[in-house]
Amino acid sequence: MKLHYISYSEIDKLRYDKCIENAVNGNIFALSWYLDTVCQNWDIIVDEQYKCVMPLPYIIKKGKKHLLQPILCNQLGIYSSYLFIPSLFNSFYCELEGRFDSSYIVMNKMNSLTSESIFFWNCDIIKPVSKIINNSIFIDTINSFTIKFNVEYTELAQLWIKNPEIESLPYTEHNNIIMNYLINNLYSKNLGSIIGAYDSNNQLTSISVWTWTHNQIHLIFAASNTKNTAINGFKNIIEYIIQHNCEKAITIGLPSWIVDYEPNISQLGFQQYNCPVFELKETKANWLKKLF
Repeated sequence: MKLHYISYSEIDKLRYDKCIENAVNGNIFALSWYLDTVCQNWDIIVDEQYKCVMPLPYIIKKGKKHLLQPILCNQLGIYSSYLFIPSLFNSFYCELEGRFDSSYIVMNKMNSLTSESIFFWNCDIIKPVSKIINNSIFIDTINSFTIKFNVEYTELAQLWIKNPEIESLPYTEHNNIIMNYLINNLYSKNLGSIIGAYDSNNQLTSISVWTWTHNQIHLIFAASNTKNTAINGFKNIIEYIIQHNCEKAITIGLPSWIVDYEPNISQLGFQQYNCPVFELKETKANWLKKLF
């Protein structure tokens, strides 16, 4: 397989997005409009037929080029309609040699690396919801919550500003601009939503951002006015997601920081899985030694 490093201005976005859509491991985070929203610069490595591709988001700092995972982007890596075999990975990694001064990219779970990994949570919704949900976990007998769909961005921003150091994404003006732009795109394309939990006094207690494509629902952001899971309503949001998607043969994906909002996530039908991390801290001359 012959691969090419393609700069952003030369990418055929129609063919690129078709590759992501048709890939056996495609997801929303690699689509061109999503990458355009969450990062300033990105190139790709691609085969001649646009059947196998790796998006490369990067920043330039003090004259050095750093391959770096964008915010609000759970997983990236190599996407392909081919079978994932060792020679495929080797070809991509060799094409990357010497192009970046450092890297930190969370690959998708179908990419194999001899490096560290980061875990996520998955729940495959392929059976009746009554068999998935343990009512003793989901039903709150003291506090009742109303779950609202397509919440206005202003409500998210207000709760985020009140809790600027949250685990999923700290509040900054820069992050706020990107988030607002992303939400507008998700709403206009009907590919995501802000979902909020409101207490009996109609006060917003928890808010979250979800995306959906490729038979996958991903949580990309969450904020709450309290870490007290008994009263923040976040588990009710997860119940809402499961109940409204049961028996659709989809997968719900949650980042590792979900335990800050719902520590009993494993009791809700979710299981851990690992995604490899492509991380380069050594000099360019030695970086391939880490991979093979």
